[in-house]
Amino acid sequence: MSVKFRVEVLKPRQRSKTWGDVDPASGNVTGSYGNEIGIDEKNSQITKENGYTNIVVLPAGVSPQAYIDMRNKQIKSKQ
Repeated sequence: MSVKFRVEVLKPRQRSKTWGDVDPASGNVTGSYGNEIGIDEKNSQITKENGYTNIVVLPAGVSPQAYIDMRNKQIKSKQ
């Protein structure tokens, strides 16, 4: 069985307006990458209307790759 995953980065509900690299010595943010992170959930292409099933929105801080790896292991164990 072949399974495909699609990942979109949604705008966080609560987060600092600016973000960048954190200087470990000072704890200050350097190298701002702008104010926008991700897309609004209402603009997501991942919808049932677009044919997607098993839609999962991960909590903040959860790695999409770790989730995909876990799901692939579950799928493989069922085969």
